[in-house]
Amino acid sequence: MGVDILLLGLGDTGASVGMALGRSGSEFRRTGYDPDTDLARAAHKAGSVDRLTSDPRREARTADLIFNNLSPSTRGPDLEAVASDLKNGAVLIDMTPLKRSALEVIPARLAAGAAFVGAVPILGVDRVFHPDAPQASADLFQGGLLALVLPPGTPPEAVEVCTDLAALLGARPFFLDAAELDAAIAASEALPMVLAAAYLRSLAASPAWRDQGRLAARAFEGLSRLAALRPAADLAQDLAANRSNVLRWIDAFLGELGDLRELVAQADSESLRRPFEDAVLVYQSWKVNRLQDKGESAAPLPPMSTGSALARMLGLRRSLPPR
Repeated sequence: MGVDILLLGLGDTGASVGMALGRSGSEFRRTGYDPDTDLARAAHKAGSVDRLTSDPRREARTADLIFNNLSPSTRGPDLEAVASDLKNGAVLIDMTPLKRSALEVIPARLAAGAAFVGAVPILGVDRVFHPDAPQASADLFQGGLLALVLPPGTPPEAVEVCTDLAALLGARPFFLDAAELDAAIAASEALPMVLAAAYLRSLAASPAWRDQGRLAARAFEGLSRLAALRPAADLAQDLAANRSNVLRWIDAFLGELGDLRELVAQADSESLRRPFEDAVLVYQSWKVNRLQDKGESAAPLPPMSTGSALARMLGLRRSLPPR
């Protein structure tokens, strides 16, 4: 007896989840959908899914597990409609970055007997500090975290499915509420992209930039590439949905930038040095904390326990002893 998996969205995260499920050796039947047909075909060719579908709503009605990686700005199926069609016992796992808006709507639309969980996989240190950009792979989240947001009344079986998923990804489950996760995403993901976009627009407004850009090198590339990490429509949607957190961090940044401007205007190199020394200490402290997870990044993929929730879905229960 296999488990029917539906992967909605086959970018790096969705494709990597599909690959991790595939390498487990278990009887997962993986069906994939992405409105970008080229991306869908590439994921199929790479082995992230066993087959593709053009009708995700129909597939969702019979799936045991549904992973959503499609942002609201894409041309994919409406997540509320998908939630209302799920079969009894199905688990819908939303893996998009923000959770508060989804938790306000989706649980109320769930079909009877189905469950909804928010999950965001976080890269491990091997990927965070690797010079190359992360690409889809079965071990993309090895040594990382699986941030989990549980609506009130989430069935224990759905929680078990998520902790089993974390094990299959080589990650550790990390439970928090939607407000905490959205605030963290605003600080660590959204704000750097906002700063990069503002920086590039300020440069482009100068007629001299065309020639000055020829002198730009690593420092410029390191910041400016952040503006292109996500499609503009997806980023804009998330910024609007998470605006209270994003605005708070923008205001904090503007305060610091104003202080730096004053120090530069005073041309006091001694006073100007201190904020940069402080910034180096903040960066080094963060890096040390992240590298404490280094040892776990090499941990082998754990075998699926016969008592796990995913195993029970597969019918791999321990046989009862004879009476």
